[in-house]
Amino acid sequence: MILSGIGMLIAVALPVVCGLAVNDVILRRCPLRLWTRVCLAYGTGLGRIVSWMMILSILNCRYSLAVISGPLLIFSFIVRCISQKASLGNRNTDPAYSIHPVRSVESTGLNPRLLIGAAALSFIILEVTFVFWQSLAWLPYTWDEVGNFALKAKIIYFDGHLGNVDKYTYFRGEHPLFIALTEAWAAFALGRWDYCLVKIIFPVMLVSFLGTSYFVLRCFAGRLWSLLGLVFLLSSQLLIKQASIGYADFSMQYYNSTALMLIILATTNRRSEFLVMPA
Repeated sequence: MILSGIGMLIAVALPVVCGLAVNDVILRRCPLRLWTRVCLAYGTGLGRIVSWMMILSILNCRYSLAVISGPLLIFSFIVRCISQKASLGNRNTDPAYSIHPVRSVESTGLNPRLLIGAAALSFIILEVTFVFWQSLAWLPYTWDEVGNFALKAKIIYFDGHLGNVDKYTYFRGEHPLFIALTEAWAAFALGRWDYCLVKIIFPVMLVSFLGTSYFVLRCFAGRLWSLLGLVFLLSSQLLIKQASIGYADFSMQYYNSTALMLIILATTNRRSEFLVMPA
């Protein structure tokens, strides 16, 4: 149990580390809070891991935890060092370079706004907890989840490469390999194949999406309305289901919606950094 927990932590931590290294270079003149940087970094890091696994496949290198994570950690360390050296002594502290959230209405005592906010926060926590439970406790049961993602990931994990994926004719080739590669990466981090635990990637992706959405909403509204925006988002049962079973539709929504939100920030705040990140 402890080893499984450590493996899931590695599966989630490496994307964050890789994403932070890249995003901090892009956003070095735009200081953000740590939780916002972590939420944005998770998607960036997953993209780097999948891209690196595709490069390893082209180079005919067998997958393993060390082969995947080692070069990425070295790359992240080098990028971080270069970023720190470049920004040393040249850090721009002009408030114009910061993203300022909308001020919330301060209230004291028992206030209906506080009750509504507490109810909204409780609903968000409940829905996220349910997604984690369903992802980590339920075996794959839908056709796409099993035939197009989980079995592909299992083949990639045990073979250590992509060569045998196309040999199984019942797999639909039009599905991208992003989900399969991310689940295979989680299996390498775990050190074993587990149909449930490899789906840890997707509930964390939902948390990242909610954190990014809250950050963008706070740029235009107060805390209460931003929390209510997340409530409206989580009220879609289709989103909850797809985040629980790791459908490709959810990852596409995650990246496309995040890109659109960053573009909106770039246009409203005239910050070119947010135009670079979706790329």
